[in-house]
Amino acid sequence: MRLASHLTSTTDTVERVITSKAVQGVGKLKAFELDVHIRVQQFQRKVAMLSVAILVAILGVGVWALSAYKAFSEHMSPAQAAFVTGLALFVVCGLLLYASLHPKKLKYKIDKSKT
Repeated sequence: MRLASHLTSTTDTVERVITSKAVQGVGKLKAFELDVHIRVQQFQRKVAMLSVAILVAILGVGVWALSAYKAFSEHMSPAQAAFVTGLALFVVCGLLLYASLHPKKLKYKIDKSKT
């Protein structure tokens, strides 16, 4: 009888400890899930802003190329104007590519202090 009482109290203690640890684990998982969700939202905002910036840059380069072609075609033949405009675009794109792939490029990291 005494052994059965001891086993019952031990079983209750073990169940209580396991339940409390499981609740703590679930709480940690919920906090981790929220942290991941916030980081994903920050990353999505940065990607959206970067895509808008790229679109504006592409449109700006297109307008610049058209205006350059028009300006060059006033002073030279259309073929020469197209060549000079293409050469200028090639140089500008090469410089942008070099700047984006340079080893000392800026690396954007998620700010942990905002989470």
